[in-house]
Amino acid sequence: MIMAGTDYTDKGTIKLLAQRNWRGVGIATLVAQFQEARDAIETLTKWPNLCPEIIHRVPKDFPGTREEYITLRKYHYACVAGGILKEIKRRQSLDCNPRANTDKEIIEAIKDRVPVADVLEWYTDVFYASREQGKFRCTLHGEDKHPSGVIYTKEARWWCFGCSKGGDVFDAVQAFEKTDLPHAIAKLARYVGLDTKPLIRKPVPQVRGGALV
Repeated sequence: MIMAGTDYTDKGTIKLLAQRNWRGVGIATLVAQFQEARDAIETLTKWPNLCPEIIHRVPKDFPGTREEYITLRKYHYACVAGGILKEIKRRQSLDCNPRANTDKEIIEAIKDRVPVADVLEWYTDVFYASREQGKFRCTLHGEDKHPSGVIYTKEARWWCFGCSKGGDVFDAVQAFEKTDLPHAIAKLARYVGLDTKPLIRKPVPQVRGGALV
């Protein structure tokens, strides 16, 4: 609902108020709030004259017509529904990809065990100039007859002077496979035989007598 005192003509303010932080809200409440917002949008669209008073009543300080107010109400509920859907999708992605919450220690262990040159060899030709530096054909920007990619072994990173792309082993997998970070983490973890599950699972807080224990 649009709160009294809101700048009704400022969609930015309406969106900010509507898209609250849904992370601490239970799934049952999320579903109920989403369905309520969806039904309100449908009602305001199809039967604006039959809306309950709480929906179509125009505040006395609203600087516009009833039609303009209803339009902003629809926008408000659309922002609420969008925020809830975003949170539900975030939770679903965490459930399907627990590696998205991989500990930093595991990330560092993967980087320590997988040389950048080894990863680049999966995708292109690598040439070793010395123990500290190598080169590779960067096919990210097309045919690379004269190797424009450089491998900095000690720093565990790579860089292409042709397309200005580079990074660590995770960036290499993402760039050459055109994928995301969770996939890159999972692939490299399998390569070195590591599990991406959190090392320490945080206990669920318990409430007793109104206080956390």
